[in-house]
Amino acid sequence: MRDFSLMGIDIGTSAVKVLLWRSDRSVRKVRRPAKESYVKVCGAGIPEQDPVKLWQIVTGCIQEALKGCDARSVQGVGLSGHGPSLAAVASNGDPVSNTITWMDPRPLMVEDCQNAYNGPSFEATAKWIYDQLESAGKDEAQEGAVRVLQPKDYVGLRLTGEMRMDSSSASCMRWFSDDTGDISTPDPVGRLFPRVADPWEAIGQVTQEASEVTGLPQGIPVAA
Repeated sequence: MRDFSLMGIDIGTSAVKVLLWRSDRSVRKVRRPAKESYVKVCGAGIPEQDPVKLWQIVTGCIQEALKGCDARSVQGVGLSGHGPSLAAVASNGDPVSNTITWMDPRPLMVEDCQNAYNGPSFEATAKWIYDQLESAGKDEAQEGAVRVLQPKDYVGLRLTGEMRMDSSSASCMRWFSDDTGDISTPDPVGRLFPRVADPWEAIGQVTQEASEVTGLPQGIPVAA
């Protein structure tokens, strides 16, 4: 039987995990602490997560999981991760902000969100990021040149060049429409979110650039 394997990447709050399920029923597991991706920011009681440093940890985990294996056997990649945590990302894929994690209380201190949400939410975090971009004099948020991505979705972007949010996560939002399967709201903050894809749906394929960095085969699908 031809060798066959699938890879799962989990972006946890405290650790990054990569699993490789192989056709011989063996499993390779790689786990690395995520603490090196967190940075202290003046005025923030909770560290923010640096998307670039996170990506470096992920690539290291993938490379280690593939070590000694035929990387060509990998037929697909799946993603999961912590939330509601969001980072602002420019249209060219460069982060505009660090990731504001679900542990950060600042989004709930915004006046409009104090009574609207009982705990961490995508809406409150996106609104906080939107306000920060406006305060910094950056017009990208209003012009639609910035999107907010979960940590796992940033990894998906780096692997495929595509920005998506899975419907399971999106369904946690009041702005999610069951009728359209997408985010629908008159609030301009809603425009920060990328298009929604089902968790089992391929958001794109591993690019040549991502293949060179990770060792994954170019062209294999990455699920939301």
